[in-house]
Amino acid sequence: MKIMYIARFARTDLLRAVGVLSTKITKWDTLCDRKLFRIIKYINGTTTWRQIGFVGDNPSELSLGLFSDADFAGDKELQRSTSGVFLALYGPHSFFPLSAQSKKQTATSHSTVEAEIIAADHAIRTAGLPALPLWETILDRSISLDVYQDNQATARIMSSGRAPTLRHIKRTHQVSVAWLHERVTSPDVVLHDCLSEVMAADIFTKHFINKDKWEQVCSLIEVVTSKQMYTLQQLSKRSIACPAILVASVMAARPQPARATDQVSPLPTRATTEQSGLSGLMNIPSSTSSPTVGSASVTTEKSGFTHGCGAKNYGC
Repeated sequence: MKIMYIARFARTDLLRAVGVLSTKITKWDTLCDRKLFRIIKYINGTTTWRQIGFVGDNPSELSLGLFSDADFAGDKELQRSTSGVFLALYGPHSFFPLSAQSKKQTATSHSTVEAEIIAADHAIRTAGLPALPLWETILDRSISLDVYQDNQATARIMSSGRAPTLRHIKRTHQVSVAWLHERVTSPDVVLHDCLSEVMAADIFTKHFINKDKWEQVCSLIEVVTSKQMYTLQQLSKRSIACPAILVASVMAARPQPARATDQVSPLPTRATTEQSGLSGLMNIPSSTSSPTVGSASVTTEKSGFTHGCGAKNYGC
């Protein structure tokens, strides 16, 4: 119970590992003992890691960002997927984690898109919408919820409200695509595109075996080492603190190929390349491939700010 408390309130990088073990309490075996011992060793070896948050903006410049992600059949025993949710308050000089969830889905999904739809519904319904009235009261103004989705097919379904192959999810998962469409098209929710490399909720859905990649995804939820905290420097007025917003600005500047059958407008983003000062920082290939971050961590021009990832070719 102590480790679960730490995972929920101080070290959200432990959420998935602790959540998986918590489902085995009534059927504990020797493998669970080994997993628990590994978690203890990980906690003992990362005592200098901290989850940080910083706010350096006026209330009029702050926004709510919601990230949702899902794996596909990550549970090898029951073939069920895991939903990951991350909610943060962000601005030009602010990025403050508010809540995180790692939850096994209640029914088996038949595709990645189905699992992502279930995760998006869970994120908006349990984390995003309940936070809106609270932060509207705190900030003393009306705000919208920025929802970030890294799956293009899922975002298309949420924007159009059409999913002929997912008619069964209302019965199996108790999720309505029509409700999701209503929320996304309402003025209080804005859907944004996001690269998988900067999806903050990715850490709550799957395990990682590469040390550099693990430190990279931890930094996306502001769980950083003492060395990474040292690299955080003062931001300029032209920079954006949230990594996903930085990459979203570059994606907004990419030319979109026109298609006659495409009836849904591209997903909006919150900033342009000029606004975020990202010109020349990311290598943007042809229109058929995704932009990739260079060999160093993302640094904003004219500010000298490094987000503290330090991981090569993984984005920041």
